[in-house]
Amino acid sequence: MKTIKFGQYTFDISVSTLPIEDKNNCNFGKIKYKRQNLTFTDFINRIEDGYSFCYCFNDNGRVFGQREKRMDNFHHTNFIVFDIDHCAANIHEYLNKLPLKPTLAYTTTNDSKLDHRFRLIYFLDFTIMKSESFYKKVYYKLASHLEIYSGFRMEDNCMKSPSQQFLGNPKKEITTVYNNILYELEDINKLSMNERYEKEMKGVKDTANDSKIEDVELNISDEMKNDLNEMKDSEFIAKWSNKYIYLMETPVTYDEDGIARLWDKEYYQIKNKFSKVEGRTIPFKHGEKRRVVLLNMISTMLKINPRITDENLVFNVVVERYHFFDNVDGKLNNAWILNAIKNARIDDMNGRNPIVPENRTFKIQKSHFIDLINKWNDEGKNGMMVLTNKIRKKINTERVGALYDFNLSVKENLKWLAEQGIVVSQAKLYRLKKDNFKEVEIA
Repeated sequence: MKTIKFGQYTFDISVSTLPIEDKNNCNFGKIKYKRQNLTFTDFINRIEDGYSFCYCFNDNGRVFGQREKRMDNFHHTNFIVFDIDHCAANIHEYLNKLPLKPTLAYTTTNDSKLDHRFRLIYFLDFTIMKSESFYKKVYYKLASHLEIYSGFRMEDNCMKSPSQQFLGNPKKEITTVYNNILYELEDINKLSMNERYEKEMKGVKDTANDSKIEDVELNISDEMKNDLNEMKDSEFIAKWSNKYIYLMETPVTYDEDGIARLWDKEYYQIKNKFSKVEGRTIPFKHGEKRRVVLLNMISTMLKINPRITDENLVFNVVVERYHFFDNVDGKLNNAWILNAIKNARIDDMNGRNPIVPENRTFKIQKSHFIDLINKWNDEGKNGMMVLTNKIRKKINTERVGALYDFNLSVKENLKWLAEQGIVVSQAKLYRLKKDNFKEVEIA
C-alpha cells in the first residue's frame, strides 16, 4: 500500500451535473453525469454539496445519463465503493475493527443513532478497465474482508455492479473519516474470499425449477396459489381478469390538444415481439433468454405501477407467459415465476431495479388527429410520420422555452440546456428567442 498526498492525488470520476436535494424524492432516472478529474479535496467538497457519483463510462466526453451508465459501457475506475446499511455499530466502531481501512468513509443521509448507515471507499493504485470479472474479484475480496473482521453481513451489495451510482451527503451532521492510503494490487491479491462471495463469483445458478410454490414469501392468497397450480393459464386469466388490470405502459394524461407531455415524467413500456409482415405477436422461444426477458418485464411492471400488489404481478406475468412466451419446456414454471417476482421486488426495494425510463418526450392520442392523418394520407404522405414530426417540433420548442433563462446569454443557455439533456444549435436558439418561442402550428 502507498500513501496519498491529498493535495496532489487526482482521479477520474463521473459527477452529476446538479446536486441531489432530497434522495428520498429524487428521480434517479433523470440524473445526468459528466466525467471529471478531481483532487481528493474536490471530491470531499462535492460529497458535502450532495452530488451523485458513478464510475467512468464510454461517454465521449459528453454529459450522459442512465442509458449510458450500464455494464457493457463501463470504462474504468480507480476506487471501489461499499454501502453499509442498518449496522449495529457506528462508523467509528465499525472502522476500528478493520485491518484495512478505507481511504474515505462518510455517513449517508439516512444515518441515525438507531440505524447506522455509512459508505466506504477504497482508492486503488491500479485501474480496473472495462472488465466486470476483475471488478467483481476486487469487490468481493474487499467485501469478504469487511464481513470477516466487522462481523456484519452486508445486505445491500448494490455496488457489486459497476453500473451503480452513489450519493454524497449534504447534511451538516455528516461524519467523514480519512485515511491517506492507496491500495496496490498485491494488497488485494493477499485477501481471501469468504464462501458467500466465492459462490457469487462463480455465478452459482438458480436451481429453483420445481413446480411447487408453497415456500415462496409473497402476499398471495391460497385461492390464487391453488388456481395457479390447478388451472390452465387461459382459465387463470379469465377468472382473475375480473379483479386485476394488466398495464403494458405507464398511464399518461392527454391534454386538450391530444398530446401527453412526458419530458419531465418517467415513462415505461413493456415491449413484446411482433411480426412486421403479419402484424401479430411472436412468442419468445428457447435460446432467446426467455427468463432474462421476463424478469426484466417484471422489473418494468414495478416501474409502471410502484404500488402493484404481488397478486397483480402474478396475474400480469401469467398474461405475459400465455400470450408472448413459448413455455413448452416448462422453464417458465410457476415456481420460477414466483421466485422471479420475489427477486425483482427485493431488487426494486433496494434501489437495484435495472430498468430505466424511455427517452420519450410526448405521446400522441391518435383519435384526436385522425382527420389530419387521413388528409395527409390522401395527399400521398405518411400521415402519422408528418404528424409526429410536427408535434416533435412543437414539444422541443416548448421544452426550450420553459428552460430558457433570459438573464443569460444564448451561449450560456446552450450550456444550461445541454446539462438538461437538450441539444439545440446556436442558430436555432437565436431564431427561437427572436420569435419569443412562438407556438408551432400542427394543422
